Amino acid sequence: AVAFYSLLGNADCGFKASVLAKEGKTETSVPDSYQTPFNTNILISGNIITNCGNVKDIYADYEPLAISFIGKNLKKALRQNADGSGGYPKGNYYISGITIKNNTINTAGDGIYLENIRNIAVDNNSITCAKSKYSKKVCNPITALTVNFNSISGNAIDSAPYHGMELAESSIKALNNNSVTNTSLDGIILEAESK
Repeated sequence: AVAFYSLLGNADCGFKASVLAKEGKTETSVPDSYQTPFNTNILISGNIITNCGNVKDIYADYEPLAISFIGKNLKKALRQNADGSGGYPKGNYYISGITIKNNTINTAGDGIYLENIRNIAVDNNSITCAKSKYSKKVCNPITALTVNFNSISGNAIDSAPYHGMELAESSIKALNNNSVTNTSLDGIILEAESK
């Protein structure tokens, strides 16, 4: 439903600014070298997302995610493809400065999926899970991998088919006032050196 990527897919399908400028016969002030990500100040609030993961996409097979933010950490520079795509330098393309609050999500996929994110608050969201008709993947209402949270507070999670929240390799300043009901396994699991 809502998806943000620092670099899409395997980071080989996007174009650097210089390639786009050349193609458009214009100029750009954006360098091709790695730039440290900045605070994006993104707010996702007051949305109602229903039936996520229960509509079959005949053109693509992918995991259903109601709200997702995915940053990439490139351990080495990518080669530029013949069409000019790719070619990104080595660097951590994390996403920073996000607030996800006051959303109502009914999903058969991951409700909020986060990967390689910094400076984020996930507060006062309502997430209800259902079993997907199309995906065999077991989803979690809130999933985080390598995320630095300011807060995860006041969320209401119901009917999780696995964990209510699965937080791996992440740090959380405030984890409070959440309600996790009718979950199959753990309400909240902190794993892989989370703190």
